[in-house]
Amino acid sequence: MSVLRPLLSLSVLCLVACQSAAPPTSQAQSEQTQSRFSAPDEANLAAIRGALLAPAELPHLMWRQSLRITAQGKSHQLEAIVQNDGKEFFVLGLGPGGMKLFLVAHTEQGLSSRIFVSQRMSLSPEYLLFDIQRALFWPPPVACGTGAHRGFSVADRCDGPRTISRQVSDGPPGSPQSSSHLEITYPHGFTFNGPPDALSLRHAARGYQIDITQLQSHVLP
Repeated sequence: MSVLRPLLSLSVLCLVACQSAAPPTSQAQSEQTQSRFSAPDEANLAAIRGALLAPAELPHLMWRQSLRITAQGKSHQLEAIVQNDGKEFFVLGLGPGGMKLFLVAHTEQGLSSRIFVSQRMSLSPEYLLFDIQRALFWPPPVACGTGAHRGFSVADRCDGPRTISRQVSDGPPGSPQSSSHLEITYPHGFTFNGPPDALSLRHAARGYQIDITQLQSHVLP
């Protein structure tokens, strides 16, 4: 999710940041780490992949953001890069000193991800990319109320033309994840035209909150 140079790390970055940095893993170690994601996330990945917007459907941009991630009573400051050129939408998570944490990319061939640290992740990078799209690229329901997007429920609250908050489900109706929601707050409102200067993502069931501040924004050809 060129698109963001910034946003990025939900629970994934949470657990990474909560522990001391480890050296980059080999490709084999990376694949082993990816196989240890939680079962609910793995079970829901098929629905997530079906709901993702393709790079060709997204604006061409590059954003860089500062993230303050709070989980388990601790807060950590990180950065993220998200970029889309119409063919590839990727998110790169950066730790202290610009250390690469993970990379997740979405192309017409599908999703791929790589983890550069050895700690176990609590959230798949694919799920993080999905959160970015839900917060920043899914259009508001008609008349800014309750609706659905690609089978997932969306409820927006607005002040005139600006969206103030959004609640979006983790899964389509009938799935175990349908009753779990991501809560998104846009302190200064959001018109889905360029990045908001700030937003917060809160997931009570997963126990994390991410406060995002926009640092840079570029439109790509």
